[in-house]
Amino acid sequence: MLLTEIEQKVIHKRICGGLSFGQLSEDEKLLAADKIVAQCISICGCKPHQSEKISEVLSEELAIFIDGFGYHSLNLDEIVLALRFNTSNLKNPSGIEIEPIIFTGYYANVNYISKVLHNYKVIRDLIDRKFQNKLDGY
Repeated sequence: MLLTEIEQKVIHKRICGGLSFGQLSEDEKLLAADKIVAQCISICGCKPHQSEKISEVLSEELAIFIDGFGYHSLNLDEIVLALRFNTSNLKNPSGIEIEPIIFTGYYANVNYISKVLHNYKVIRDLIDRKFQNKLDGY
């Protein structure tokens, strides 16, 4: 089975990216959320919060969102890959172009990251179906 470059990157991050977010300890989740916010700031160009307390709450809310709203199976490397994928027009494995989520706010926020993760999860789920179809003989 031939894999596209995008599929190869997703599979590599899934295999080599470490524990899924849901498998991390609570402290590790907060550290991972801090890293995700920092990567988001670097990749999409949003501004960091000036208040340390707001930054802390953002990391807490992001950890709660990832863990409790269907993204707990992603690992940190996949989440960062999702942010990187969002910087260009991608075609998902079925050939449909996925429009990047345009950052329109000022500060990093859970809403923006959630939309980026949704697009990534669509790609990831299509890859899973591709492999399942192959295993089923289609």
